[in-house]
Amino acid sequence: MRVVQEPGLIAVVELRARTRARTMRGMAALFFALLVACGTQPVDLIPVLQKPDGAEPEIVGDSVPSGAVERLRAAPNDMGMEGLQFLYPSPPALVLPADLAPIVFEWQASGPKPPAPMPTPPPAAGMPAPPADPMKPDPMKDKAKAEMDPLLAYELRARSDRADVRVYVAAQHADFPRSTWTDLLREHTGATLRIELRGVRQSGAFVHAKPLELRVRAALHGAFYSFSTTAKGVMRGELSRTHESLSLPSPDARGAPSAGCVGCHALSHDGKRGLAAVGGSESLFSWSFANGAAGPTLEATEQSGDYAFGAFDLTAARIARVQAGRLSIFNADTGALLQQTPAPLLAASTAPDWSPDSRFIALVLQTDKGSSLATVAVALDSSLSEPQVLVSSGKDESFLWPVYSPDGAFIAYERRKGPMREAKDARLFLVRTSGGDPIELNALREKPMSDASAPSFVPGDTPERAYLVFSSRRPVGSSFMPMEGQQQLFAAALDLSLAAAGKDPSGQAFWLPFQQRTSSYLRAQWAPALRTCTASDEVCDKTDDDCDGQVDEACCMPTGETCDNQTDEDCDGAVDEGCGCSFTELCGNQKDDDCDLHTDEQPCMPAPGK
Repeated sequence: MRVVQEPGLIAVVELRARTRARTMRGMAALFFALLVACGTQPVDLIPVLQKPDGAEPEIVGDSVPSGAVERLRAAPNDMGMEGLQFLYPSPPALVLPADLAPIVFEWQASGPKPPAPMPTPPPAAGMPAPPADPMKPDPMKDKAKAEMDPLLAYELRARSDRADVRVYVAAQHADFPRSTWTDLLREHTGATLRIELRGVRQSGAFVHAKPLELRVRAALHGAFYSFSTTAKGVMRGELSRTHESLSLPSPDARGAPSAGCVGCHALSHDGKRGLAAVGGSESLFSWSFANGAAGPTLEATEQSGDYAFGAFDLTAARIARVQAGRLSIFNADTGALLQQTPAPLLAASTAPDWSPDSRFIALVLQTDKGSSLATVAVALDSSLSEPQVLVSSGKDESFLWPVYSPDGAFIAYERRKGPMREAKDARLFLVRTSGGDPIELNALREKPMSDASAPSFVPGDTPERAYLVFSSRRPVGSSFMPMEGQQQLFAAALDLSLAAAGKDPSGQAFWLPFQQRTSSYLRAQWAPALRTCTASDEVCDKTDDDCDGQVDEACCMPTGETCDNQTDEDCDGAVDEGCGCSFTELCGNQKDDDCDLHTDEQPCMPAPGK
């Protein structure tokens, strides 16, 4: 048993070891029998945190009224009406990896929806209106009643046959302490954890929410590399952390990567090599994540003004590049051109992708009649076949970002109307590599109007169980959300066995916790963790960040970054970044206005009074 206390909440924890669960239940029964035999009342096996003098529960840094916790604890689980609703995550179930950082659960008061009223015919001319039905729900009266009897406190509870954790707060959001959350997910890998929520009103009445099931899969043990429009570069983030780091490569011989925007990136499957364009260049440069050494630069074969996009094959021996309407194959070590389509394929300016066995390349073909998703066979000598179209759209729609599933059986892609930068109506689909009807991934959109773009796969613990990562402008709850218009990263579990049966394989999506809410991100690609250790500041995350063989010694606990206090609250090595940001850099004020870790850089607008 362990009691965990953090500012703003009180959490009472009991974790039962999986191998000892049956034994502990037997011991508990014996203990209960002994207490009864001795004439003693049984004690609660999950006691609330008490002050040293045995007084009422101590809630640190919160305004939970005295006695509210005791009333919540004493009430039966099913007492009260359904008057609460989870906003994030929302029921019924969320599948997540065991190394995900703590989720901020958010909820709101929301009574059950009244039945739809029967239509009432209008009164005949000259006849008085019928009297109001006293049994008919009145939203205004219900609202006034709720305001007169406010909710005082909430109990957020995670429990199963292996654990029981309770968190008490007065606010409509809470998360479990990091160490407790880590233990919960590790203990429930391959199992399900039930999340319950109850609230108590001033009158003593209770309300509850429909429970949420967390289905925990194996940890991913890797990192996501995404393009950030704020930092204008490739960012690296891990699921277990609440901060990210800039992952810019060392400059090549010309020094090009040291300036400008680094994007249109790709990773090798082992995560050791990267590929990107600089400043909208038609060329691509490569580098090593292991030592930062620059690799060959793939120069544009013809000037067209189009961006260059590339991808590594399975062994990172070859690079496929789409640029100027052509598909080209390069030697990844020397940069030598191996093959190129003899005439422009009218390939769209979006990334290609290799199949897991490196025998095919998926890409988008764009014509004046619309978009087509196609595959091109690649021989051992890198010669290319004619494209085979899998699915086509009308001229008012575009396809983008094709990517193979880990088992090579499906291709995920984005479908949207309008230009590439406008993703308000972007949707994601799956199609078999052998052809057939596309499957729209609706479950991960959460709401019909939620956009989803730039997909990429993350391998799961089995070939059928993968994750799909994507960008979206959707909010996260209501209080904890990105700035308006910002694209953030989400992930959703897939069950590809459902896709094989023609059904939507996607589940509810979750927000990736390492993001800055003031930044936009696009195309997060996952790679397994490298075994080499790159020293950084020690963060309290059960990882040896500074590579000294010790874990979490003199570490920094990440919290939200606060502006203008010259303190690194989020433990990313930068001070006051990602807070109070604007979209425009102001000149001459010696501040990082757009939060890109640079001060007064061009282009910028004159600061007031300058």
